[in-house]
Parts: sequence; structure tokens; C-alpha cells
Amino acid sequence: MLGSFRLNTAQIQMCVNTANFTNNSAYGENRKEILSSLGSTVKDNGGFYTGHIGEGSERVYALGLCRSDLHDEDFFSCVNSSSQAIIEKCPYQKEATDFGPPSL
Repeated sequence: MLGSFRLNTAQIQMCVNTANFTNNSAYGENRKEILSSLGSTVKDNGGFYTGHIGEGSERVYALGLCRSDLHDEDFFSCVNSSSQAIIEKCPYQKEATDFGPPSL
């Protein structure tokens, strides 16, 4: 199986098992750093941000996007809940997607 796909009333999430990393690796630290700051960065950039951290095989890419009908104060919650869900539900996968709770 390449990954898992979860669909429920709370969130839509996909963890892809094509590449993994170890928790204390440079990749793991870069992933933690970019996901932990993604909510604030998206809020500061009007609801959208794409960026990366690290070099070479340790580089982590992230993209955060919020619905355009949200208010500025909801941008952080929108992306932060998805970032935290990826950290928790896809702990070692290099590729993961979370569409966030439908209420946001």
C-alpha cells in the first residue's frame, strides 16, 4: 500500500509511504520547524504561503492555503490544525496532505 487516506467529518488527510525519514534526522528537524511555523507564516501572507527549509536531500517543502472566505484571524487556525495533524498522523512520511477541518 502506498499510503493511507482518511475521510471523516473532521478532516481529510493523506499520508504517502513512498519515502520516510527518522525522527531525529536533519530532515525531521526541518519538517518540524517548517510545519510549526506554517500557520503564522500563512497568516502573515494573507492566507497563502509556499516555502522550503534545508538543503539537498534534507530540504522540506511546505504549502499552506486557506479558503478565501475566511477572516484574517482564521488563517492561523486553518493551517495550524492541518500542520499539527500531519505531525501527529503522518509522523515519518515525507509526503503528506491535510485539508483541515471543514468548519474552518
